[in-house]
Amino acid sequence: MAPIAPQLDHVVLLLPHATLVDPPSWLTSNFTLTPGGTHAGGETQNTLILFADGTYLELIAFVDDKPECRKDHWWGKKDFGVIDYAFTVPDVESFDVKKLNDRLNAKETRVRYAEPTAGGRTREDGIEVKWKVVFPEGVERGGVPFWCLDVTERKLRVPINEMATKHACGAVGMAGVLAQIDQTRLSSIGEALAAIVEDRGGEDARFPVGTPSGTDGATAASIRIKESTNRTKPALDLSLVLQVAKGETRPSDIHQAIGSGKVTILFESV
Repeated sequence: MAPIAPQLDHVVLLLPHATLVDPPSWLTSNFTLTPGGTHAGGETQNTLILFADGTYLELIAFVDDKPECRKDHWWGKKDFGVIDYAFTVPDVESFDVKKLNDRLNAKETRVRYAEPTAGGRTREDGIEVKWKVVFPEGVERGGVPFWCLDVTERKLRVPINEMATKHACGAVGMAGVLAQIDQTRLSSIGEALAAIVEDRGGEDARFPVGTPSGTDGATAASIRIKESTNRTKPALDLSLVLQVAKGETRPSDIHQAIGSGKVTILFESV
């Protein structure tokens, strides 16, 4: 049986709680925001930016920025900015963590995936959404994707509709994630990604992935890695790359400082 190709599910953007509650103009003037909710455990809240290709940008914050909410959380040591991304598969029952780990072991990577963990949140309308997450080990969070596998219907977690996916910036979907990585980690993360997506990535180090609603004429999404040449950046620096609809003017890239962190969102034309 042919392997089921992974799909880019969502990208995680960590913000201060005050920014999540009262979004600034660099968000509201570019994007349509969709209410999210409070995650199980009460440590984090989110708002969504949904795209026509079925992906979404998750704006997430620790409630009231309380240190106790960050403590022991998998993103607790992350600074503000794009911090992680998730894959999914169209048939969650087909996901096999053992086969995934076997591929990673065959390439002698240090990366492996833990067993699925239950997750969820309650939407603003009171509907409970449930999923399972599968997190990587042996690598910095964000170096390779985690997995988000729906237990309740995906449309409850990702309420795609025409109004929610119309954005002033013209973005129609995710072109992918760009990871700038310290030279000492570049090769090992590349080997792990090749095992995860079962593709070498080619000379341009782009690892292709699907999207939940297809590309609809847009360029296929990919995870892109390159060596970081800026020594002032962290060893792993993630940016989101969005696609702008054909015929739309490509907006200026977003480079937004937030505290000691930063947000980078890049735009490409379809």
